[in-house]
Amino acid sequence: DTESVHSELSRDLGFPTALAIGVGTMIAAGIFTLSGLAVREVGSAAIVAFLLAAVVAIFTALTYCEFAAIYPRSGEGYLYARKTFQAKLAWLVGFCLVLGYSASTAFYLASLSIYWQEFVYPAPWVTTAGMVSLVLLTLLNMRGTKESGTFQVIVTLGKVLLLLWFVAGGLPEVDPDMLRERFSTDLVAIGSTGAMVFITFFGFSAIAASAGEVKNPIQTIPRAIFWSMGIVTVLYTLVVLTVLAADLSAYGEAAMGVAAERF
Repeated sequence: DTESVHSELSRDLGFPTALAIGVGTMIAAGIFTLSGLAVREVGSAAIVAFLLAAVVAIFTALTYCEFAAIYPRSGEGYLYARKTFQAKLAWLVGFCLVLGYSASTAFYLASLSIYWQEFVYPAPWVTTAGMVSLVLLTLLNMRGTKESGTFQVIVTLGKVLLLLWFVAGGLPEVDPDMLRERFSTDLVAIGSTGAMVFITFFGFSAIAASAGEVKNPIQTIPRAIFWSMGIVTVLYTLVVLTVLAADLSAYGEAAMGVAAERF
């Protein structure tokens, strides 16, 4: 009973990988799916909704930075709650995190399936692409931190380059008069849209969740969180402007893909 086993995760992740985790998690289904839905709800005020969500997320990010400096280990929200509150409340926080990550993953895979069906190949089952990706990504993560970290960097770089290509193709078509005409002044709708797109900014929590595998976490994690938040906020603003510039007849989950085809 007096013996205990202590395990340490290998700290293999540097700043570029930590940044890629944050940017890659935030540039996910949210921007590809929710940008069109946000424009459908409030028009060009979708930019305000995204910025509002970013401001709210910053306060959570500041808290994560503080806790990551105090407890530079993996576990994020559960670890912080366990060190601060009673065990039952910490268990509830951990349970909610599991539900949140599961729901987010399902949302990402469903969005991937929609885009695959719409623009790549109509599979017999709508969810085929998402389920295959789930299996492959699970196997990749089982391989280890280095392999999944390298893959994260490559995929994130690819996504950023594609978004910049998309923005470069459509941003010159932005019409200021159209933006003014389609700007919604419904504050309630803007607020609810901001709440809807808030999920797109919560990827910084994945950086804190990997604190036990990050080199020099006390400095690296805050830097990675704020750099990723800044990069993603700028990209989201440019993408929404570009989606608006397409002036589509209808805006849905695949609006960004349709806009890319148009440009």
